[in-house]
Amino acid sequence: MACTPEVQTGLPEIQTKLPENAYRELKPGETYVPMVPPHVIVPELTTRSIVFGIIMNVLWSVAATFVALKAGSGIETAIPISILSITLSGVLLRLGYRRTTLLENINVLAIGSTSGIVAGGTCFTMPAIYVLKLNQNLGMGDMQLFLQIFLVPFLGAILGVLFLIPFRRYFVKEMHGKLPFPEGTATNEIL
Repeated sequence: MACTPEVQTGLPEIQTKLPENAYRELKPGETYVPMVPPHVIVPELTTRSIVFGIIMNVLWSVAATFVALKAGSGIETAIPISILSITLSGVLLRLGYRRTTLLENINVLAIGSTSGIVAGGTCFTMPAIYVLKLNQNLGMGDMQLFLQIFLVPFLGAILGVLFLIPFRRYFVKEMHGKLPFPEGTATNEIL
């Protein structure tokens, strides 16, 4: 016997499928209603989502770095992380814990999927330090070199987020449905 979301989790019921206008341009006067409307309060930024996101980030950073160095091509980690996040939700539900919410899974995905981006940036730019022997020419010690290898991708990620903030409204509202995002579409369907 299937339970309703209210009985299962104590959370309000929300949509389980994207609206039909999710992937197309909106008609004049038409509005897009997200799966989790703003008035619905569900757990979003929880200890569970942060810890699992960090675990996924570490694991997939190692995997993405290995593949990038071995094959010379980076990998995108969003789809496997979203699959593992949904799997964790099912496992926790079977163990008697509450199911993770869509917003928790999105936070896991947001934290974890930065791994492929940072690994790619590190793998394809930092070897130039060794090829050009910048550490020797600049008299950098091992600790200085480590800090540079750590701080450059970290600060690049922070700058990327800061530069994206002013464009959020443009990409989310004004460009809704105009550009195809195949990986984002696949990840949405998984979550």
